[in-house]
Amino acid sequence: MRFERRDRRECAARWRRVAAVKGAVLAVCGMTAIAGANDEAELLILRDAAERGDVRAQVGYADRLATGRGAAADVRAALEWWAKAALAGDPDAMVRVADHLADGRGVAADPARALALWRRAADRGHAGAMARVARAMESGSGTPANAVEAAAWWRRAAEAGEPSAQYEWGRRLDDGIGVAAAPAEAKTWYERAAQHGVAEAMTALARLYAEGRAGPPNLREAYVWCLLAERMGDPLARRNCEILSAVLSRFERFRAVREASARARAWGLP
Repeated sequence: MRFERRDRRECAARWRRVAAVKGAVLAVCGMTAIAGANDEAELLILRDAAERGDVRAQVGYADRLATGRGAAADVRAALEWWAKAALAGDPDAMVRVADHLADGRGVAADPARALALWRRAADRGHAGAMARVARAMESGSGTPANAVEAAAWWRRAAEAGEPSAQYEWGRRLDDGIGVAAAPAEAKTWYERAAQHGVAEAMTALARLYAEGRAGPPNLREAYVWCLLAERMGDPLARRNCEILSAVLSRFERFRAVREASARARAWGLP
């Protein structure tokens, strides 16, 4: 085992320049593909690049330490590497450190510091960080609750392309939370989220079409969205589909099933 370990270190040293040139930590030692095939060797290569200051390698190395991939899990060590990458300006690292600060995982809980880091990552364009700021603003975690400011952050995250935020922003437009109610605009954002597979957005669309809250009622279209939501695992969808099925003709149900399948294929959904 000792010689095998030394050989892997030699392999890491031999291929570190290859990894640096490629901009990714990927190398081959003999006949073994490191990526995905040998977690321990991959971890050594990541560590080598991380110690040389490669910020993305620092994040990747920390990710593996946190999950125990290639070595025993060590959240505190992972936090140290994420912190180094965060100080170098990496927004993914900022979000990881902030998530642990918010939950108190491997470090004392500090919601205010978590919020500050999410803000920094958001300022660098991290859509997930924007959504986290929105949720913190809404719940009052690390800051006084402010529904209006939270809604603005949900919109920012939605416009940045975060699917869950597109649903959340749509819901606030739908219900008038922190912003004037606008069901027609909510429908647009629900549709964007639904195309990324957000089941809750599909259920929300089914409700809008069934109730006619964003235009004339359209029960067949409501049934299409309900079928898609059930397909994506929304627990509310089955009962809603049963209700709609009872008022639609057999032909309308058949058309709805075909349309739901076509949309799922077009959007790459399961």
